[in-house]
Amino acid sequence: MWFKRLCLIVINFVLILLLCVSCSTSPRLGSKRYPIIKPNTKYYLVKKGDTLFAISWRASLDYHSVARWNRITKPYTISVGQKLKLFPPKQKISEKRRKVRNAKKASQIGKSWKTPKSKKNLLKVLWQWPLKGRIRKTFNQTGRKGLDIGGAKGQSVFVAADGKVVYSGSGLIGYGKLIIVKHSEKFLSAYGNNRVLHASEGDSVRRGQKIAELDGKRGKTPALHFEIRSYGKPVNPLNYLPKR
Repeated sequence: MWFKRLCLIVINFVLILLLCVSCSTSPRLGSKRYPIIKPNTKYYLVKKGDTLFAISWRASLDYHSVARWNRITKPYTISVGQKLKLFPPKQKISEKRRKVRNAKKASQIGKSWKTPKSKKNLLKVLWQWPLKGRIRKTFNQTGRKGLDIGGAKGQSVFVAADGKVVYSGSGLIGYGKLIIVKHSEKFLSAYGNNRVLHASEGDSVRRGQKIAELDGKRGKTPALHFEIRSYGKPVNPLNYLPKR
C-alpha cells in the first residue's frame, strides 16, 4: 500500500514539474520570439503571429515603405515563411524617364510650395496625455526613444489620439503587453508595460478612450512606456503632447 502511495506522489510531482516547464517556455517578456530587428538588416523571414505593422515597428521603418519595397498592397497581408525586403531596391532610370522627370521639375519652378489645406488636415493629429503621472524617463533616457510615465498598478491607460489599433499583444521584447495605434498615414503611437489590454487589432479608438491597465513589477514603480513615431521613426512625444 505504501509503495502505491509513493508512486502516486512521484507521478503528481512529475506532472506539476512538466506544467511549470511548459508555462515558463510560453511567449512572454524576455522571450526571443520577436526581438528588435537590428539596423541595416536586409531581409526578414515572416514568423507565425507577425504583422507588417509590428515588423516595421521593430525595424524602425515606415510600414508604407516596407509594403512598397515588397509590392504588398492593402490590407497588408503577409504569410508565414515570406521573405521581406527591408531596404529600398535600386531604381534604374532610363534616359527618357530622366528627361520627363526633369521637365516636370522645371514646370514646377515658381509654383507655391505651400501644402494644400486638405493634406495638412490629413496629417494633423490632436494629442492628449495617455496617463496621469510624472515622467520617469525622457525621450533621450529611454533605450527605445519614448517616455516612461510613472503611475500605479492597474491605473487606466488612455489612447492619445483617434486611430485604429494595428497591434495588440505581448510578442515584442521589452514592451510587455503592448498596443500600437495608427493615427494617420504619418503617425503611430505605442503603449507598453501593461497588465491588461482592452483593445484588439482592428478596433477603432477615440482620443481619451481606455485601452489598457498599467502593469507593476516587484520593487519597481509602474511606468507606461509611450512612443510616437513619424513615418516609422521615433520622435520626442513632448513635442506633440499638450503642455501640463
